[in-house]
Amino acid sequence: MAKMQPFWWFIAPEVVNLIVNGGFETGNFTGWEEYYQVYVLSDEPYEGIYYCCWLTADRHILQVIKNVAGEDEPVDTNIILQFGFYGKTEYATGYFYVILNYTNYGSQQLAFKLTGTYKYYDLKPYLKLNDHLRYIEFDGRAASGVVHLDKVELWVPKT
Repeated sequence: MAKMQPFWWFIAPEVVNLIVNGGFETGNFTGWEEYYQVYVLSDEPYEGIYYCCWLTADRHILQVIKNVAGEDEPVDTNIILQFGFYGKTEYATGYFYVILNYTNYGSQQLAFKLTGTYKYYDLKPYLKLNDHLRYIEFDGRAASGVVHLDKVELWVPKT
């Protein structure tokens, strides 16, 4: 008689990216609040056709977190599965900031030193747990040079 081998099932949950147009693939800032002299370009994306670019310092963009139905609704930080972005710089000095805003904690500013090649910056380890994330802002005010931003993602279970 043949020996029975264990059989394991793993069912991955359905997930959804709450960042609207995180790869800027609409070719514009749909889903984002844009600020002066921030551009969507197509010459050096990390992935796809487009990416977001700052050509000078003192520029930033912001996205308010929305639920699956597209309504403004802060997301519970305890359910976030993956959260990050790809970024790089040309000729930059100083730091690139990511501001996370929460319903209870307020704002949290993270500083990253971007490199000359695209790299994934994981934001999940920095999240304030037991709170709700209201918006994410990318801020190039402390950097000079050119900042590239692409594939912003915030994955949660689909409910």
